[in-house]
Amino acid sequence: SFCGNNKYEGGRDIVTILEGSLLSLGRCVDLVKPAGLHIGSVSKSEWKRALDSLEHSMSEIRDHCDPDRPLRPSEWGKLIDEEKGTLQI
Repeated sequence: SFCGNNKYEGGRDIVTILEGSLLSLGRCVDLVKPAGLHIGSVSKSEWKRALDSLEHSMSEIRDHCDPDRPLRPSEWGKLIDEEKGTLQI
């Protein structure tokens, strides 16, 4: 969850999260490219690793970047501008 200063719990910022997700997606593409281009075969274990990389990428983006995800209770207070006492939308 977001904890201010563009950082999430664990000290990762949104750019770091998106870069990691992009790397996982690239790993997935690299693993299945031979089959997609019909230039080689891909083993069952490589398909499994590609799926794991894809799921990791999607999970990171969904968990940290989806504006429609429900807020956790710890995030509710962060919507209120302390100086103005109004919601930031």
